[in-house]
Amino acid sequence: MPAETNHSPHHSTVSSEGSSPSSRTRINTRRSSSSHSLERFHFHRTPQTERKHSGGERTDSTNSLTLQSISTAKSSQSSYSIDSSSLQSVSRTSADDSTPTWRASVRRIVSVLNLVPKEKTPQEKEEEQKLREQGMFLTRPAICRQPLKSVSRFCISLSGCGFLGSYHFGAVNCFMRNGQHVLSRLERVSGASAGSLVASILLLVPEKLDPALKVLFDLGEELIHLNFGALTPGYYLNERLIKIVDDFLPQDISKAQGRLYISVTRRKERTNRLICHFSSREHLLQCLMASCYIPMYSMGYGAEPPHIDGDFVTMDFQACIDGGYTNNLPDFDDIRTITVSPFSGHAEISPRDEANFFDWKMTVSNQIMNVNLQNIVRGAQALFPPSRAVIQSYYDLGYKDTLKFLIKHDIVQRPQGTEV
Repeated sequence: MPAETNHSPHHSTVSSEGSSPSSRTRINTRRSSSSHSLERFHFHRTPQTERKHSGGERTDSTNSLTLQSISTAKSSQSSYSIDSSSLQSVSRTSADDSTPTWRASVRRIVSVLNLVPKEKTPQEKEEEQKLREQGMFLTRPAICRQPLKSVSRFCISLSGCGFLGSYHFGAVNCFMRNGQHVLSRLERVSGASAGSLVASILLLVPEKLDPALKVLFDLGEELIHLNFGALTPGYYLNERLIKIVDDFLPQDISKAQGRLYISVTRRKERTNRLICHFSSREHLLQCLMASCYIPMYSMGYGAEPPHIDGDFVTMDFQACIDGGYTNNLPDFDDIRTITVSPFSGHAEISPRDEANFFDWKMTVSNQIMNVNLQNIVRGAQALFPPSRAVIQSYYDLGYKDTLKFLIKHDIVQRPQGTEV
């Protein structure tokens, strides 16, 4: 008969002790694995729970495990602590980036690309200006590198600029009041388009500068009230523009012979010609009209440009248009030329626009200009006149820029008996 199995605890212990070595090994392995499981979960067990499972007996190993867990938790908390200010900045940045407006998108792009221009110190601005001037003189004749105080012959060159010609009026008025060092040595005056009109007044009747400026103001206001400006049917701009000089030029134009250089463009050949000899007063007016003539803009569609002779000696009659197409700012190799322009660039007397991102240049009709939004706006205002206040502001700007130029080169000289 099979032996009866005793299920008492005593017999169970005896049976275990009497078991084979392989059985004891398996039992020890299971015990060790269970202890490892307890070690894995010791962080979540409280002393009460430990006491419940162990029947009220807490071993030294359990105490050591608990202390080790507490120290590990403290070290983890200290190593991964986050500053409250960092949390606030992160939340604020997230709120800004999540704004569904286009301004927030632009701010984010600018911050990522680091396109915000840094404010420059006065020393940095001065160094930048010196580098620009060095590059400017490298593109001009060698005679322009001489100190102005040692120069005995001067030429003033006025660029084409349309209704921004008030800038030239301001510059010339400043020369009259503060630049006697230049005017007393002035041998030549050149200009293109509107610059040629101011050049002729400066050379022939400088006392009529203010009345001529008033004509320019009135002409600008007249165009503002037209629906299509100078393009209004039946309106001929050149006929009114020539009044700036026609009402003031004298019959004797001998002072202009060989001294007044007017830039014109031969329409057929598209080449430039500087006219400096004039057979009569009417011939001079025709040259000035040709230098200001813009096809389809000045005299309407289908009008013929003025036919003038390039020189009263050759009598070579050709149709000529605006000199700004081929040479907007005449420069000379044989005489020290002071260039004036309301467009920022390499002209010596011109607005100084700071380059925020890129200092780009481009050559337009023999004149180097800055590529920026300010010059684009000026180009539009040259053809479509702004308000009288804006035209007046260009006059003031021309005066100030010229005075800065005279002070910089230490050639300020006023007429005798005038107040400083």
